[in-house]
Amino acid sequence: MDLGATSLTSQQDQAFLAEGLRLIEKGQRRGVPLRLLGAVAVRLHCPTWRHLYEGMDRPITDLDLMALGKHNVAVQDLLGSQGYVADQDVMRFFGSHRHIYEHPDRPGLKVDIFFGALRFCHVVDFTRRLEIDYPTVSLADLVLEKMQIVEINAKDLKDTLVLLCEHAPSETEKPEHVNLGYLCSVLGNDWGYYHTVTTNLVKTREYLAEMTVFGPEPRRIVSERLDEILQALKAAPKTLKWRLREKVGTKAKWYTDVEEVYRP
Repeated sequence: MDLGATSLTSQQDQAFLAEGLRLIEKGQRRGVPLRLLGAVAVRLHCPTWRHLYEGMDRPITDLDLMALGKHNVAVQDLLGSQGYVADQDVMRFFGSHRHIYEHPDRPGLKVDIFFGALRFCHVVDFTRRLEIDYPTVSLADLVLEKMQIVEINAKDLKDTLVLLCEHAPSETEKPEHVNLGYLCSVLGNDWGYYHTVTTNLVKTREYLAEMTVFGPEPRRIVSERLDEILQALKAAPKTLKWRLREKVGTKAKWYTDVEEVYRP
């Protein structure tokens, strides 16, 4: 990724990005790899179409980072050395896989750090994928991050639209492409995960029709890429486990409630 063009859509966006990159660099010096997730990561990857955010009412509200579980204590030391204070309630109940930090001198700047995986409705596993890209997680993992929430919100739909406007799918891992082969391998093994992601991709396409900020050309690009991803996921090989679970369908719960993951 070219970090030369990093201007975002607002001073707040720039502040989040600058702090995220600073923490990642501090981590690298200590041998603690950190990678950006979420809205900041999408904006950083999308210099050509980033301006679309200006008409979509999509502010950045926090800084999301991914680390590996083996660096849990090292991350605490790193953030502490930078003046951050951990949320002790989160640390007490969820500290093995999530920390939340705030800085007393920088009100409004919340840093949310996950370890090894995102565990919400489904699991986005980073144990072998954290360092595929820099300074963010990979584009395929960003798609999974956004599409794995059953009750998806407008923020995630908007981020996905901009990401797919900028980046085409590819069959393998290529710089600045969405690795479709990886998406197919993950979702071809888990019917519930597949059902949530494909349902949300359809919702993203429907939401595109409401986004007047997308002109004819970006609308065409996003629509074609959504269709390409959906068709590839449908045609990809499925495991026996996937096919057996498909027979049950939505008669049985296929996801984890977010409240069940992050509730004391």
